[in-house]
Amino acid sequence: MSSIPLNTLGNVASVMLDLVADRSRDLLSQQVAQLERAKAHFLALAIRELNPSLQLVQRCSTLLDQMLQQGALDATEIQRLADTIAAGTECLHTGIEEVLDATALQAQSLELNVKPMKLDQAVQLARRDLLPLMQETGCQIRVAPLDALPPLEGDLNRLRQALRYLLEDMLRHTPAGRWITVMAAAQTEASEARMHIAISAPNPSVSATACAGFFLMPALNGENGASSTAAARGQTLRLAIARGLIEAHGGTIRAESTGSGKARISTLRFHISLPTKQPQRYRLLDSGSPEAGTLPQR
Repeated sequence: MSSIPLNTLGNVASVMLDLVADRSRDLLSQQVAQLERAKAHFLALAIRELNPSLQLVQRCSTLLDQMLQQGALDATEIQRLADTIAAGTECLHTGIEEVLDATALQAQSLELNVKPMKLDQAVQLARRDLLPLMQETGCQIRVAPLDALPPLEGDLNRLRQALRYLLEDMLRHTPAGRWITVMAAAQTEASEARMHIAISAPNPSVSATACAGFFLMPALNGENGASSTAAARGQTLRLAIARGLIEAHGGTIRAESTGSGKARISTLRFHISLPTKQPQRYRLLDSGSPEAGTLPQR
């Protein structure tokens, strides 16, 4: 058997190295482009979502300065302005966290602390978070018994966040004195065990077209990221984050309104489906590991 000349092997190796280098450059270029898109999206969201809170704090600061100069500031006014500034600062902090979450979801870089958990715990924690809003709106959240459901693998805090955003949206649009209902059931579909969750409440009628657009990221128009019109019903940053968190768990979500176009008030329902076992792209590590339950960046 004749041997291959060294110069031929060298040429083959050179070609292979060139191919590897070209592929590496392509991947690097794609990653840089993805980072640029994430940066642009982050800045656009930040401008739009944080601007109202910034303006509130600025107005209060200006008013405080004017009153100090006029000597017309008493203890009551100081306390009122201090409370308003504190509330605005808290809104800024929350807004920053939400913009970061939305950007991480867009860039597919969000990390999940995946562990076995009970759906009932996530729902009850989300409901507890919303007790002040329930008092404010006069609506109640009624949760069907969920403790008998099997556990599922997920990030408890992230699913709590998603459910809180969904329930919050329902609370803000449900007529005062009415109930929001949360139900769930475990089913096996095509050899895959899944958890089906339904959140429903009487809401102003929503068309089928509007339901299809629920959970979309609010449109950012213009170079400064400002929206030229108010977000459509169901298209808010929090609902978009809720959808992203559910999809990050391998789940799906959709909205459905019964009686659309027939009555002023109909039943709006959010359908959520989650796998009880995480998809293969996630790794559930031993709970004793420092990285336990971490979703590796892709």
